[in-house]
Amino acid sequence: MLQQVPNIEQFFLTGRFDQFQYLFFEGTSMASPHVAATAALLIDQGITDPKAVEAALKRFATDLGPVGRDDEYGYGLINPRATLRGLGLSR
Repeated sequence: MLQQVPNIEQFFLTGRFDQFQYLFFEGTSMASPHVAATAALLIDQGITDPKAVEAALKRFATDLGPVGRDDEYGYGLINPRATLRGLGLSR
C-alpha cells in the first residue's frame, strides 16, 4: 500500500533506516540518470561520438506535446528500447 508523506521535508530530516516509503519525484534530476544510462548503452554498442549519441537520443524520443522540441517536454520522453532497436543494435 502506498502511503503519502504529509511533510516531505520533515521525513528527510528525521527519516529512519527501518521506514520504507514510495516517493514521487519529477524533473531534470530524475531524468538525468535515464539519459545517462541510455547514452551508456549506446556507447557500449560502439557509438562513442557525443554528437551521434545526442542525435540518436533526440531521434528516437517519444514526442510529447507539440510536434518537435518544445519548452515543456524538450524532445520528449527518452525511449532506450526504440533507440537501440532503431539503430539496429538490439533485438
